[in-house]
Amino acid sequence: RSTLFPYTTLFRSRDEALDELNLMVEMFPDSTTVYVARAGMEQEMGQRELALYDWEQAERLDTMNADYVLSHAELLIQLKRYDEARYVLDAAIGRGIPQGYFHQLYARLREERSKK
Repeated sequence: RSTLFPYTTLFRSRDEALDELNLMVEMFPDSTTVYVARAGMEQEMGQRELALYDWEQAERLDTMNADYVLSHAELLIQLKRYDEARYVLDAAIGRGIPQGYFHQLYARLREERSKK
């Protein structure tokens, strides 16, 4: 499985890498890169609620980045928080990100909701 952050080459463990990312967030609270890296690490570690916070922060810092919106909404769908995922996607479109970026995720959201 691929990883956003090559922790195995830099650190002895994921926990050590996560500690370093936590320090970097404190040092660079306005860096989307750090939040994105930490979100990826947290997701790999199964810490999805923590990852959700980091995707929210990355999206807050770079409101026009469709990839951050996609990752944020995808995680909400994984957490079965469908209304929140729809809100995130709709809000991004309202900010000016073209709806075409989210076509597949809207389809997935409809599919997941129909399983309820």
